[in-house]
Amino acid sequence: MKIMIFKNDKGFYSRGVSKKMQDGTYQKAYFPVQFKKGVELANRTQIEVKNSFLSFYMNKENKPVFYEMIIDFELANGTTTVDTTAINTGNDFNSSELPF
Repeated sequence: MKIMIFKNDKGFYSRGVSKKMQDGTYQKAYFPVQFKKGVELANRTQIEVKNSFLSFYMNKENKPVFYEMIIDFELANGTTTVDTTAINTGNDFNSSELPF
């Protein structure tokens, strides 16, 4: 399913959800979204979610705040996102280089 990701001026992400009311109007709300460390998206980016789960944290009033943690996704234009954990930082070495 393709969804649009919104990014606010503080850098937090959310997605829109809506439901149709009995009178034919739509009621809209926004649901917080988080990504793996290192993912940066522009406001109003369309993505296709491949893998995600729901989680929560407790706010200052000790009430749960639910959010969607998106693990794997593709941009709507078909390009695959970069997994920042797989980026070569130049610190790779061969075990034969170790002195022991």
